[in-house]
Order: sequence, then C-alpha cells, then structure tokens
Amino acid sequence: MKNLSFEELELAAYHGEPMPDKLPLPDQMCYLCLRCLYDSYRVKRITKQVAIREKKAMRQGFEENREDYFRQLAMYAQFQEDIRLSGMLLSEILKGLHAGEEIHSIFDKACECISRMTGDAVFLKLCRKEMEKYESKHPIQQERVAEDE
Repeated sequence: MKNLSFEELELAAYHGEPMPDKLPLPDQMCYLCLRCLYDSYRVKRITKQVAIREKKAMRQGFEENREDYFRQLAMYAQFQEDIRLSGMLLSEILKGLHAGEEIHSIFDKACECISRMTGDAVFLKLCRKEMEKYESKHPIQQERVAEDE
C-alpha cells in the first residue's frame, strides 16, 4: 500500500492524473473527492470560496479517517495474532495436562489464553499477581510440589 500525503493526492487530482495504484481506502476517497472538486471548479459549478471551504473539510476528514483506518488495521492484526496464540495455548494446555505438567504452569497458560481471547491484558496481570499472593499464603502447596519432584 502506498501512503501519499494530502498534498500529493491533491496535486495528482489537480492535474487529472489517474488515481495511483494500491492506495488505502481513505486515500482513494480523498483523491476522488479532490478530482471531483477540481472538475466542479473548472466548469464553474462552484465558486473559488466554496472550493476552498470544501477542500479544507476534505483535508480534515482525510486526516481523521486515515488515522482511524490504520488504527483499525492494527487492531485487526492484533486480533488475528491473539487468535493464533490462543490456539497455540489451548494445544499447550491439553498437552500439559496429558503429560502431567505442573498445574501452576497450566493455570498460567489458561489465564493467558483467556486474556488473549477476550483482549484483556489486565486479566493476565491480575491473575499472576493473585497467584503470587496465593503461593505465599499456601506454602504447603509448594512443599508438595517439591516432594513430587
């Protein structure tokens, strides 16, 4: 994807150049609106003052929509990564249970999996913090684990 500035889009639209390839959707919309604006001004459908006002509004809308567009792309990429990692964690949890892995480790993986599935990073931090408190209050659990080893 190309990232062109408003000025680059404006110049291409002003000169009537074809829309550049592989533009993000907000850039495509901005280019087409600018091209239409310049065409309307050239055939005197709108005045210069109207064209200036509309171009200013287009620029503001372009900047807001472009930021939102890329923020959404980043959120979608993070969501996809969380789905992938959740799947791996589910597999690790089942393998760990089958192999007799320590329950603390399995619980931690389960909490991380839930955290990724829900998009709630705070949940995992809180669970780990509570597990530390739990382990300090229940030293017998640690002794049993040490005896098993």
